[in-house]
Amino acid sequence: MSRQHQATWLANSGNLRQHLGEHSSALEFYRKALQIYDELGDRRSNSEILNETGSASRA
Repeated sequence: MSRQHQATWLANSGNLRQHLGEHSSALEFYRKALQIYDELGDRRSNSEILNETGSASRA
């Protein structure tokens, strides 16, 4: 699995956890996805995950 696919999987897992109300778990998945997106220089995906991180943090 490519690093991009790994990051996408992690982000989607974070979205699922957030939807289920498991905000702490969602934040952990988002943190891991952000790390990979940073390594890849994917600023668009990084900004999307930062937005989701903010939503999970406020919940």
